[in-house]
Amino acid sequence: MPYTQQKWHFLKHPAVWVLALAVMYGALPWLANQGLPSLGLPRITVVMLVNSLALLGLAALWPPYRQWLFGNSALGWKTVAWLAALLWLGMVLIGLGWAGVTWVSTGHWPLADTPITLPNVALGWWLNWVVLSPVVEEGLFRGWGQGACMAFAKKVLPHPDNTNTVAFGILVPALLFGGLHSQYWQTPWALVTTLLLGLWLGWGRYRYGSVVPGLLAHMAYNAMGLALLAL
Repeated sequence: MPYTQQKWHFLKHPAVWVLALAVMYGALPWLANQGLPSLGLPRITVVMLVNSLALLGLAALWPPYRQWLFGNSALGWKTVAWLAALLWLGMVLIGLGWAGVTWVSTGHWPLADTPITLPNVALGWWLNWVVLSPVVEEGLFRGWGQGACMAFAKKVLPHPDNTNTVAFGILVPALLFGGLHSQYWQTPWALVTTLLLGLWLGWGRYRYGSVVPGLLAHMAYNAMGLALLAL
């Protein structure tokens, strides 16, 4: 039976999206870490398992909501590359702000004690941080989530003008994106940083009509971060 917008219309409700996030990033990690302790799964295996299942979920949504999830496919690759570079630069500046404030306030660089060295960085870490996580997070937050929240805002806000719906659509996924990265909240600025990153990528998704530039920027940012941690 072919996919239809009507058949899958319920997916545009943000409650369905939030439930999916709760299952993927709440129930499944708990199951892997607590419910199945006999397997002794390392953390990276659990993270890759969750992201792989989320990726399968996004793949299932691809036929009816390809445009919704990843946006304007008419952008040329040169345009995508320039936009990705712009978004990546913004992410770097936000990250440097976090690092600077952390260093001034504590005397230490953030994540400096992370036990990662270059010879010990397994392929799984690179695959997860540089490929799986950016694809899943941009598809879930800037794709599905931002689209669902904007559609919802148009229906429920008392004055659903373009500014209100865009702000709602960008802010809610950014807040949940920040919550997903709560393991990095060693300082209040770290919380602000993850929120700013989510807002910046959400603005890019809205402004340029595509998840792809932000996805590439996210991949490059994570690759840079992992490389710096491994030095």
